[in-house]
Amino acid sequence: SSPVEIEYGHVGSLEIKIPWQIIRSQLFRSSPDPRRPDRTVSIVLTDVNVLIVPRKEEDASEHDDSDSDDDEMEEEAWTRLSQDEQDTIREQKVQAAVDAELLRRVTKSSQKPKKSWRWKVQDRVKAILSNLSVTVKNIHVRYEDPGTDLGFKWKKSSETRYRPSFAVGITLREFSLQNASVKEAISELQLKLAAATELAAYWDSEVRIMSELCDPDYAQTFADLNDRAASIHSFVLDPFSPSISFGLASAATNTTANTVDAILPRCRLNLSRSLLEDVGYLRKS
Repeated sequence: SSPVEIEYGHVGSLEIKIPWQIIRSQLFRSSPDPRRPDRTVSIVLTDVNVLIVPRKEEDASEHDDSDSDDDEMEEEAWTRLSQDEQDTIREQKVQAAVDAELLRRVTKSSQKPKKSWRWKVQDRVKAILSNLSVTVKNIHVRYEDPGTDLGFKWKKSSETRYRPSFAVGITLREFSLQNASVKEAISELQLKLAAATELAAYWDSEVRIMSELCDPDYAQTFADLNDRAASIHSFVLDPFSPSISFGLASAATNTTANTVDAILPRCRLNLSRSLLEDVGYLRKS
């Protein structure tokens, strides 16, 4: 199981636009021009807030006791068998494993190699991306650790703090996935442009954990954090705006290589003393 869980998630609005030309092209099996803006499926999400916390676990001593009892019963039943019966069971397990391995090899050798599986998957991805435009605005993903356990588990009944509480988050003003401009488009490739605006990461030490409040108002708390981000967060990565353009080749063309071009503007990485101390506490635990 995952060591963390989602405590709160919120999407302010979701807007999906599917042009009629796309539906008509699917009905009549025609291929629309993906570079025309009026034939693009657009998805717009705004105000995406996610809060992640360590997984809350209760005392599992009862489950451990039941598991140990089952193990003791199995061991007792095994000791009651004679030596010959034990040897027979071992031989049967070994023979079953050998038979399963032989069957797997025979099945694998008899199958015809599928030479075009990579192109089928790639063409499917290209078909999906060719008419897709995604925009996500105001993204905030936050992880809070109360420091009440040595590991990632969070025993809510425990009042002992093994390390200072901290919060780690990623904020993003806007993310977009769009078709490349007509001037940049290449007939053999489906070009897409993924761009991020004001991408940043922060690490706040000894903060008040919103998930520990009696009746937390997550929506209002996230709104306050987003409004006062510049003054209350200790940014590890100052806001910057990278972008990546990539092209997918098609089996129907002579182009066999995909292309990826990344534009990474100058960014600033900050390592504060409190961050290093928190990392030291985590390493000790």
